[in-house]
Formats: sequence, structure tokens, C-alpha cells
Amino acid sequence: RPPNAFILYRSWKSKVLTADSDGDHRQVDLNKTIASQWRALSPQQRAWWVALAKTKAHEHKMRHPDYRYRP
Repeated sequence: RPPNAFILYRSWKSKVLTADSDGDHRQVDLNKTIASQWRALSPQQRAWWVALAKTKAHEHKMRHPDYRYRP
């Protein structure tokens, strides 16, 4: 399943934050920090992540044309 805009942002931001830290971080705290930063993004900044998610979704569709999400 292709990632949505927030998942892409979270993946990138998680790498940035953990690379800059001393290694002492909990996922729950990291998630709260990243979610707060996501909500603070401007519409233009979010639009970039949404466009990236659409690109990833298109790539996924090309690689897996018969894929259907079935929870």
C-alpha cells in the first residue's frame, strides 16, 4: 500500500530527529513531536508532501496494477 503524505513526512522527520539526538527517544514522544510539526506546516509545505504521496501512489499503481487494498 502506498504511503500517504503524513507517513512520508513522518518517515523523513523521524530519520532527521533520531540522527540529531543522542539515541534516547521513545516512539510515542517522537510521534507526538512529529504530529505537532505536521499540523504546524503551511499549506504550501503540506502540498509538497501531498504531491510526493501522489507520485508514490502512481509508482505503486504502475508496479502493482492489480493491487487492491483489502483490510
